[in-house]
Amino acid sequence: MTGSLSARVHLGPPPRSVPQRRVRDQDVQALFLLLFGGILGGVGTLVGGTFTLLGALAVLPVFLPIGLGIWLVMGGIGGLLARRGIRRLRAVRRVWEQGEVVTGQVLEAGWDRSVRVNRRSPVRVRYRYAVLGSPYEGVGHAWEDRLSQLPVGTEITLLVDPQEPQRSIWVSQTP
Repeated sequence: MTGSLSARVHLGPPPRSVPQRRVRDQDVQALFLLLFGGILGGVGTLVGGTFTLLGALAVLPVFLPIGLGIWLVMGGIGGLLARRGIRRLRAVRRVWEQGEVVTGQVLEAGWDRSVRVNRRSPVRVRYRYAVLGSPYEGVGHAWEDRLSQLPVGTEITLLVDPQEPQRSIWVSQTP
């Protein structure tokens, strides 16, 4: 029920190979940030660039500051959102490759109705675990319907970041 991490340099076997689908499924919010940020940044660049170009060519000089404003605001916000999504996905990959195995317990399982993909919602599992005696909680998502019925207290297997133990990934239900 409690896991342990040691503060040591990892000189053991090479990192785990990471199934791309697992990384994608682990952080639904990161994917949203990446997608929304990319779209917002792309639209901002396209619209702002068009207005700026029209203003620079003296078609309508008033378009120049409008275009630059659109470009900077929408492109900037979109870029920041996409960057945050990429960072979160990289953090998930690092935990998957280098994380320590810890056992946790389910606190709550059910449908995450705030997310819908192809008219389906993922299962959201809230869990707790301990690292070096310190308690932590985490949330995992999965697309398997049967997992919505996990009983409270069910043991699950997690991967925990040795450098940031508050960062964890739900790997599977412990047999």
